[in-house]
Parts: sequence; C-alpha cells; structure tokens
Amino acid sequence: MYWDLSGTPRLCGEESGFTKNRYLYFTDFGPTDILDLFHKGVCVDECPTSSTTSVPCTPGKWVTCSEAKPLTVRPTIKLMNWCIPDFTHDADNLFTPENKARWEALWEEFKNGPAGSSAYDLYLSSRAIYVSIAMAPIYCFIFIAVMSAFAETIAWLCVALAQIGLIGGAVACWLYRGRLEEGY
Repeated sequence: MYWDLSGTPRLCGEESGFTKNRYLYFTDFGPTDILDLFHKGVCVDECPTSSTTSVPCTPGKWVTCSEAKPLTVRPTIKLMNWCIPDFTHDADNLFTPENKARWEALWEEFKNGPAGSSAYDLYLSSRAIYVSIAMAPIYCFIFIAVMSAFAETIAWLCVALAQIGLIGGAVACWLYRGRLEEGY
C-alpha cells in the first residue's frame, strides 16, 4: 500500500497509474511500528537486488524524493508483492545494526499476526508447491501405466470389494433390526 500526496492509500499494481509498479518497496528500514513501515513505502516495478539498482520514486505523503534527491536503495528479496530487506547480501553495509534489530522485531510481529503468518506459511511452503506441480505429470504417467497393465485386475478387485461391502452392510442391518425387535 502506498500513500499519495493527499494521504489516500493506494494499492501497488492495482490502482490507476500503478498497474506496472506491482511491488511495495520500503524506503525506511528503521521504523518502530508496522504502520510507519507502510507509510514509507513506494510502488516499484521490480524489487532492487543490489544497492546499484535504480528505483524510481513517486513522492507520497510521508516520502519525499525527486530526481535530484533519489532514494537510498538497499538489496531486497520478493515476498509476495513486497520488497523485503535482504540482510545476507548487504555488501555495502547499508543496514545499520539498529535498523536490522528494528526490522527483525517488526518481522516477528508481522509473522505472529494473522495475515503475516498466512503469508509466511505460503512463502515457506512455496518450494513444496513447486515440487508438487512438477511431480504431478509424473504421477499421472505412473497412474496411466499401472491402469494399463492391471486394469482388469483392478476392476474385478473393485467389484469384489463393493460386493463384500454391500453384503456386510446388509448383514449389519439385519442384525441391528433383530436387536431392535428384541428390545435392546
């Protein structure tokens, strides 16, 4: 979410004029409150991966920038539609220890909230989802091969199991009816 000059919140990638800029880049990495973190966000078309990447800035209510005064760019990684600080690739030491500590406290607060825990769970499970998508065609081919080789056997097994289930259900109903007649 981005706040324009009038203070109106706008969604990156969804609002008119921001459809190309899908990601929210946080310009201030040292806030003490999550709302302050979002106040200092701008919409960008790609998350910067190094400090040499240029990030065009759209001035907002809490963000002042211009071509003469560009944003300080820090390395980030994508998390859904957000550009999250990447402390592991900070070769220029752009993150101060105080900013890192504040960010980690905000990150923990976000992960423990209802929306943040869902987003973080999706992030953690993304590899498993990708592997499952890749394995789905393999499982389909294995299923087709097994069905081709043992189709008649599997069909007769299903018929036999269905017949046994129907006979067992009929016997159970007959016994239950007998107990009801005896007054149990």
